[in-house]
Amino acid sequence: MARYVCRRLSTLDIDSSSRIEDDDGDIVIAIDSTGIKVTNRGQWLRDKWNIRKKGYLKIHIAANIKTKEILSLEVTDEKVHDAKVMDKLVENILKSNNNNINIKSVLADGSYDSNKNFKYLCEKKILPGIKIRKNSITSTKNTTTRNKEVRLQQYFDRWKKKRKYGHRWMAETAFSSIKRTRFGRNPILVPNEHKWWESKAVFNCAVMYYNNKFHMLYRAVGEYEKYISRIGYASSNDGYYFSKRSLGEEPILAPREDYEKYRIEDPRLVEIDKQIYLSYVIPSTYAYQNPKVSTALATTSDFENFTRLGIITTRVR
Repeated sequence: MARYVCRRLSTLDIDSSSRIEDDDGDIVIAIDSTGIKVTNRGQWLRDKWNIRKKGYLKIHIAANIKTKEILSLEVTDEKVHDAKVMDKLVENILKSNNNNINIKSVLADGSYDSNKNFKYLCEKKILPGIKIRKNSITSTKNTTTRNKEVRLQQYFDRWKKKRKYGHRWMAETAFSSIKRTRFGRNPILVPNEHKWWESKAVFNCAVMYYNNKFHMLYRAVGEYEKYISRIGYASSNDGYYFSKRSLGEEPILAPREDYEKYRIEDPRLVEIDKQIYLSYVIPSTYAYQNPKVSTALATTSDFENFTRLGIITTRVR
């Protein structure tokens, strides 16, 4: 099976023997799985003729919800149910570091709901954070631990908060590091030596998909002596290839008000009720003078004309 694992997965160096304890020596782990296709070859033919799709790999992981580290990993084919792998993931962690690890709780979704798993966690003195399947009831066929969870989850919001079940998404975050690949033509935006205000650096962008187009506002620097930055604009139809636009040779947004005179930087975008809001950082003095910073707000509807609304936060260092 290992020979089929994709290159990104096969080169992962997962060291579960270090940096996996919380401050109190206990850890809470989130368990989940994801699928990865073995190959795309013949996919069009299978789709066209409705042929049963080729098998895929399932990657099962246990991640520390605090550090987001992957502590345990198992690879199976698609026929192996998630519930059958949970005990292996936990055992991998317990066997590492000479059994000095104390797992406080395990968080998992309903696919891990089985009497076997509840019994295993009870034997290991690990608190279960497994979501019970819908319409489950207490039964003499269930373990005592599972029956207890059925009763507790009748008040699901209270149970969710007590078990920290909302942190289960940490496992999905870990998966993104496995599946994510860099765009082959990075960087997507570079300085323009012919424009004085962005000749040195472009970075810290905000991107919004609006009216069928990707709009990017980015921080631009044209000199390093005073390090006064401005905001440039670029757009894209696909989110990969961006073209810049400025008002003539000027940035889309530059220091104008007295509170902006030292620079404007780090734009962030959000749409509320069909109105686009731009927040940005404004320092109290030049960068080399260790300034305090605050946040200002502006609005726009076309990414060309901006209405400044002023400072919205107090200054902090």
